[in-house]
Formats: sequence, C-alpha cells, structure tokens
Amino acid sequence: MNYLLRYINLGTEKLTEKNKIETVRLFNTLALVGGLIHLLIFWIFFFIDLTPFGYVNLFFLFWLALVPILNFHQRFKLAVFTGNALFAPMVVILSIVYSGAHHIEDFIFIGFALTFFSYTKTRFLIFFTTLNFLAYFFIIAARNFEWISPTPASLIPYDPVLQAINIVSILIAMSAILYSINRHYRNLSNDLKISAQQLKLKTLVVEQSLEEVRKANASKLKLLKVISHDLRGPFTGLLGLTELMEQQYDRYSKEEMVEMLRMLSDSSKNTLMLIENLVQWSKLQSDGIMMERKNLRLASITKQIVQIYTNMAVQKRIRIVNEVDELLMVNADENMLMLIVRNLVNNALKFTPEGGEIRINATPKRRYVRIDISDTGAGMSPEKINAILQNSDNTSVTGTMGEKGSGLGLLLCKEFIEKHNCRMYISSNKGEGTIVTFTIPAAKPDTTIHTLAPTV
Repeated sequence: MNYLLRYINLGTEKLTEKNKIETVRLFNTLALVGGLIHLLIFWIFFFIDLTPFGYVNLFFLFWLALVPILNFHQRFKLAVFTGNALFAPMVVILSIVYSGAHHIEDFIFIGFALTFFSYTKTRFLIFFTTLNFLAYFFIIAARNFEWISPTPASLIPYDPVLQAINIVSILIAMSAILYSINRHYRNLSNDLKISAQQLKLKTLVVEQSLEEVRKANASKLKLLKVISHDLRGPFTGLLGLTELMEQQYDRYSKEEMVEMLRMLSDSSKNTLMLIENLVQWSKLQSDGIMMERKNLRLASITKQIVQIYTNMAVQKRIRIVNEVDELLMVNADENMLMLIVRNLVNNALKFTPEGGEIRINATPKRRYVRIDISDTGAGMSPEKINAILQNSDNTSVTGTMGEKGSGLGLLLCKEFIEKHNCRMYISSNKGEGTIVTFTIPAAKPDTTIHTLAPTV
C-alpha cells in the first residue's frame, strides 16, 4: 500500500496548492490504472498469439508511463497535456484495431471530463474538446462507412473478457475523476471556510483595534478636559485667593483671614489629590503602573486615611468611624489600596452633609476581604451607579459644600480593584446615602507583615 501511495503522490512533495496536488494525483492514478489494463491486454494478446494487437497496447503503455515520469520531474503542465492528448488517438486506433463492437469510444468522455477538470485556459479547452469531438466523429463515420474491420475470429472467444475490461476500466477512470473532483471542491470549500474564519478573526482584530483607538481617544479627551477645566479651575481659585490675601490683607479681620486660610488649605488638598489621581490615571492608561502585592495590615491603612481627613471631617461636623479589625490582613499593592480607600473616603466626605456619618468596616471571606465604606450622604440614582460601573460617565458632581472634582476618583478605584482581580459594587438610593463595597484578596501565608508608619 505504501508503494502504491508513493506512486500516486509522485511529484506532489514540493506542491502547496491543494488543487494542483489533486490534479497530479488524478493523472498518476489514471496512468497507473491505464497502464495495468494495457499490460493485461498485452499479455492476453501474446497468450493467444495476436502479437500486432499487443504492440498497440504496448505503445499506449509507454505513453501512459510518461505521465508519472513527467510529474516526478516537476513537469506538471506537460504531464497534464500528455494525459489529455492520449485519449483521442487511443480511441481512434483501438477502435480500428479491435473493431467497433466494444465500448472504446466511451473513453472519449473521460477525455472530456479531464479536459474540463485540468484546464482553466480557454485555448486548451477548445483544443482538446475539438480533438475529442473529431475522434468521436471519426468512430461514428467509420461505423457507417465500414472503415473499421470486423472483429477477428480469434478474438471472439475473448470478447466477454475484453468487454468486461473496457467497462471496468471506464468505471475506474470515471470514479477516479469524480473522486478527484469531489476532493477538489471539498478542498475549495474548506479553503473558503478557513478564509472566512480568517477574515472574521481579522475583522475582530480590526474592531478591537478600533475600540482601543476609541478608548485611547476618549482617554486623551478626558485628560484634556481635566487639564483645561478641572485642574485649571482650582489653580485659578488658589491664585485669586492668594492675590486677595496679599493685596487686601489689612481689610480683613483675623477670623476672616483664618477662614480664608482654611479655604486655601482645603483647595490645596483637593488640588493635590486631583494631581495625584491624574498622575495615577495617566500611568494606568500607558500601562506604566507596576503592581507590588504584599501582605498588609488593613487597619494601618484605614487609620492613616482617617487621620488625613480628620480636619475636613471636623469642619463639616462629620463623624468617621473606623471599624476595621486590627488583625485583619490583605494581600494588595499598598499604593493602590491607599488610593482606593482615600478616594472613597474623600467622596463620602464630599457628599455627606453636616452632622452625617461615614463608616469603614471589613469582613473576612474565604479568599477575599470585603471592605464597605458607607455614608449618610445624598446618594445616587441607579442610572448614575450603572454609568460609573460601566465607565460610561465619569463626570463630577458638586459636593454639599461646593467641592469640585475631576470624576477620576471612582474610575481609578474601579480599575485598581480590577487589577487585583476583584470587583467594586455600589448600593445607593437618592437621599438615603451610599455604600461602596469592594473586595481585596486575603493575605497569603507569609511571615512578613507590612504596616504603615504612623503619621506625624
């Protein structure tokens, strides 16, 4: 079987196009089948002492042998031409030699099939179609005008055998052609499917690229908006306030100056937080942030955040309650976790009216720690919550005392939380306060515990 497959695949080793491979295999197969049939008839005729008839089959046997030889030497076009050129003269000569009683003319249809299967150029189609048609016309004319001799008497006993050989050879040849054509179109169909899949993948890649470009453009627009408006505004206010204090300080009482200094301090803190958020957000957009996760004592972080906002909470008469267990450990990037908690507490202070309350608590789960930061502030509508969680709206809302922001805080919190493979949830109703919940991975087994230095 291996030798048979090697024969059929002669010349296909260096080919890559499936259609060409199928054509070469088909002609090798037909050459093999035709060679065996002519060899069989050659042996029969010599057995019954009909040597001249045998030589005719021997001639066609050598002709058929040219096809695989040419294919082996990578002369594919010449091999196809030789194979197609065989049928017309073979039909004519064999019909003359063996008389018209057999089905030799049926081989002309094999020639027609091969012509249409193996050529795409019009001139070759016309040439071989004309050649085969003339051969068929000759057979019909020869029968009508008795140009062909009757079957020799010595061949009559073997007539059933020759008829069977003709029929079997026609069936085999036509089966080989139909099988090859089926393989050809199946390969073509597979190629079309693969091309369609590749096109679909390329389309998805293009769509993803366009989406990334769209996001990048949106990020640039957001950056420009923050720089041009949200960052420019606080600095303009700071500049105006300092100029007023410098030029007209003698017109204000001590209490008024203290209030202005407090406003200056609050504005500076808010501006600093805005700049820090902007820097972190810019790094995040350019993938410039490297995570360094380690085991941290969560209470150390929440304590420092509460200390940072104690003055602001006192001014608004807001109570901040830190209920985080001293022994609770998390595994997180320290800077990211600080920024998350700081922004969420800052937002809670911003939207909680005087006399309100903010609570920070944490609940250990199996692999995560759930952290809740709740307030008794203005709350949010479901549409606003959905917009924040979908990153479709990062616009800032003015706080209860006119505090302004960039809208970047919650966006940064969400993206930093997601970098820890966790999620953020918001539960709120208008006028009923807000609970922002997020999860952080629990501490991994480790002897090293990192705590923050106390704030002076």
